[in-house]
Amino acid sequence: MNCTEAQVLLAAHRELNNIDVETAELDAHLERCTSCRLALARYSLIGEQVRSLTTLEPSPDAYAKLMQALAAEHSQLIQRSPSVSSPPPEFLKPYLREHAYSSVKTNPLAAFSSAATGPLPVFKAVRKKRRSSLGQFAVIGLAAVFLMALMMGGITSLLLVAHDHVTPPPALSVNNHTDVAQVSYTTTTAYINVISAVADRTSIYYTAYGNDNNGGWMLEQLDRTTKISTPLLASASNSPLIVLGSANGWLVWLQFDEPKISKLGVVPNHTSHSLIRTWSLHYLSLNSVQGRGIVVPNQPVTLLSGSFDQNAVASWIHTPIQGIWFIQNTLLVATVDENGTSHLVRYPLGSKNNFVATEIAKASSEHVITSPTANSDGTQIYWAEEWQSIDENLHSNVWTQQVVDAQIPSRGHAARYKMTIKQAFLENGMSFTPLVVNGNL
Repeated sequence: MNCTEAQVLLAAHRELNNIDVETAELDAHLERCTSCRLALARYSLIGEQVRSLTTLEPSPDAYAKLMQALAAEHSQLIQRSPSVSSPPPEFLKPYLREHAYSSVKTNPLAAFSSAATGPLPVFKAVRKKRRSSLGQFAVIGLAAVFLMALMMGGITSLLLVAHDHVTPPPALSVNNHTDVAQVSYTTTTAYINVISAVADRTSIYYTAYGNDNNGGWMLEQLDRTTKISTPLLASASNSPLIVLGSANGWLVWLQFDEPKISKLGVVPNHTSHSLIRTWSLHYLSLNSVQGRGIVVPNQPVTLLSGSFDQNAVASWIHTPIQGIWFIQNTLLVATVDENGTSHLVRYPLGSKNNFVATEIAKASSEHVITSPTANSDGTQIYWAEEWQSIDENLHSNVWTQQVVDAQIPSRGHAARYKMTIKQAFLENGMSFTPLVVNGNL
C-alpha cells in the first residue's frame, strides 16, 4: 500500500476499527511511514475535538412545535399527492395522529411562533403573468433585421420593419420620375465636327475640327441664349483637343498630339502598340478681366506636359489623363507619365495662387489611379486604383485622403491641430469611379 491509498483510509480509520474491518495492510504501512502516522494523528485530534463539543438539542417545547409543523406539512403533502406510498417516519407518527384528531388545522408557520416572537409573517407567492417569449433564433433574427434596417435606411426603415412585424402591408412600388429636357443648339462655326463638350448654366464649351479646307482644331464657347459660338484660342491647333471639365470659373482641356513618325517612315495606326505621343494640359480662366474699361481676354495657361508611351502602360489605358476634379482654385489631376507610372497631383490654378503643387498618391506597378473626386474644400479626397488580374478582369479599390482634427495632450488644455491621413476606403476589388455629388460620395 502506498501513501495515496493510505490517505484515503486514514480519515475513516476509527470507523473501520469499530466495524471490525481488516486493516492489517494499513497498519503495516503506518508502522513504516512517518508522514501517514502524523496525518492519522491530526485526523484523530480533529475527531476528538469535534466529539468533545456540547450536543445541541432543542428544548422539549421547541421539539414538539417542530414535530407538529412537520406533521402538518406531511399531511398536506399526502393530500396533494395521494399516490405517495412511502410510510411516514416512526418519530413523526405520534404527531400525525395528534394532527388528525385536532379540530383546528395547524398552521405550519404559526407552529414556530411564540409569545416572545409573535406570529411569523406569511409571505404569499406572487404569480408572474405569463409573457410571450421569442425563441433564441427569433431574437437573433430580429436583431439582424434591426441592424440591417439601421444601416440601410435609418429610422424610417425601422418604422417600416416594426409595421411589417405587426401586419404585413400590401406590395408597394416607388417610382422616382426624373424629367430630362432635351434641347438642341444650332450655331454657325467653321469647325463642324464636335468631339467633346461640357456645359454650365450660361454656356457650352466644346472642341471641334473642320473639314478638309479647314482641318484645324478649335476650343469654342457657345452662348446658350444667343446661340453664338466664340473661339477661345487665338489660332487653331494642329493637334486634337479634348475638353475635360469646367467649374469654379475654370476650363480645362487636353491637347493630345499625333503620333510621331516611326523610323520606317510610316505613321502607325491608333491600334499599334508602338505609339509615342506628346501631350499638354491647359486651363483658361472664364472670369473676364477689366482693364481701363475694356474687357481683356484671358490667355490659356499650360499646366503640365509630357509624353505617352502605349508600350509602358496597361492595355486598357489610352490617354495620359485619367481624370480631373476642381477644388476651389486648385485642380486634381490623375496622370500617367512616360514610364507608365500613375500619379495623383493637386495643382494650383491662376498666377496669384499661393498653393504649391502636391503629389497625393503614386500607384504601384501595373496599377492606375483614376477618377479623382473631393468635397468642396478639399479636406476629403477620393480616387480609384485599378489593376488587371491574371484572368484579364479589371479590379478597383477606392482610396481617400482626409484632413481631420487631432489633439496633442499637454498641461492645462489639449492643443488642437490638423492631421492628414491617407488610407484605403473600399478594398473589395469591385469599386470603380467614385464621385462626390452635393457633399455625398
